[in-house]
Amino acid sequence: MKISILGAGNVGGTLGRAWARKGHDVFFGVPRPGDAGTPELLRTIGSKARAGTVAEAAAAGDVIVLATPWPATKAAIQAAGNLAGKVVVDCTNPLKEDFSGLALGRLLARSKWRNGRRAPRSSKPSIKPDSTSWAIRPSTGSGRHICLRRR
Repeated sequence: MKISILGAGNVGGTLGRAWARKGHDVFFGVPRPGDAGTPELLRTIGSKARAGTVAEAAAAGDVIVLATPWPATKAAIQAAGNLAGKVVVDCTNPLKEDFSGLALGRLLARSKWRNGRRAPRSSKPSIKPDSTSWAIRPSTGSGRHICLRRR
């Protein structure tokens, strides 16, 4: 399966490593593919991973995983373009940049609702893992099972 991950940080990188080990092709979509740790992440994963712009990754994947920091989420959704026909997995949480709490009021903190209003509807399901904290330990890729709901 072709999985595109928008974001290559702790969550995106961990998921990408795990899926590549299972034989999936992983395409990381990041604002600047040559910057920061993206080349190193690709080196550690191997031939099953590549990186490009957010728009390139979104166009290439059967499944799109939204794994951006909250402040970058709106820009990533806009840069992704048309997601019609894609399965979208939203792994975002509306956390402040310093992780001290929620960036939105409690009523609006449901990032599924917020991101669903930002992204155009697709004919495929959108999936929001029920997570309020780390579901995957970045060092091992293991952790508790995540319950997924279909929207």
